[in-house]
Amino acid sequence: MLRKALKDAESYAQKHNFDYVLNIFKKGELLGGAEASVRDANWARFEKKPGVYILSTDGEVVYVGKSNVDTGNRLWSHFNTDEKLEKMTDDSQVAVLTFSKEDNALTSALETYLIEKYKPILNKTNH
Repeated sequence: MLRKALKDAESYAQKHNFDYVLNIFKKGELLGGAEASVRDANWARFEKKPGVYILSTDGEVVYVGKSNVDTGNRLWSHFNTDEKLEKMTDDSQVAVLTFSKEDNALTSALETYLIEKYKPILNKTNH
């Protein structure tokens, strides 16, 4: 299901003529499982950029979020304060779609679209 969600997200960005970059990581590549220089390089790919992120375990979309300004900072706060996300394994996937310019309407609309379509179990609207 993650692959389908990523295709949907990319199609949405293309439809709205938005330049984007898609990065997919394993949770361990962003946190404790990788050496520091690798972690830093991975985080640098989406720090201080607006975007939408999809968290997946065993191919299932479990959480969708967004940041209008700094996707890296928003993700970092999830992994350090949200105990539900801390339980994701190091092999869980983190897909980050970042945009070349800030557009609050686009990030909000894409996040809402993906949440409504995939109903991730960790998004508050689905509890």
